[in-house]
Amino acid sequence: MEKEIGVFEAKNKLSALVNSVREEGKEYIILHRGKPAARLVPLTPAHDVQKARQAIAEIRELRKAAHTEQNPVRLAELMKFRDEGRDRWVNDYLDSVKSSFVKPSSDK
Repeated sequence: MEKEIGVFEAKNKLSALVNSVREEGKEYIILHRGKPAARLVPLTPAHDVQKARQAIAEIRELRKAAHTEQNPVRLAELMKFRDEGRDRWVNDYLDSVKSSFVKPSSDK
């Protein structure tokens, strides 16, 4: 839902408004003399914080399960992928880790 805010207040709080629009996906209608004059909306959809936390928890669990002395998984590497926004790399890495858990079938 859009919140209405006067142009004077918007001017004084512009930095905070932009942050709430960018980070939380909030939308504002800016009023000039009590009438709608402009809309402040995000350029991209807001981040799903719960989904991000779940992904981080899953990565940590995989790291714990996959970490061995022969195959150390460094948290710094995973954070680098996350910080660079290269989801494809993280997904490829996680797929390779998951495939290492597949046990070969034993022939009897």
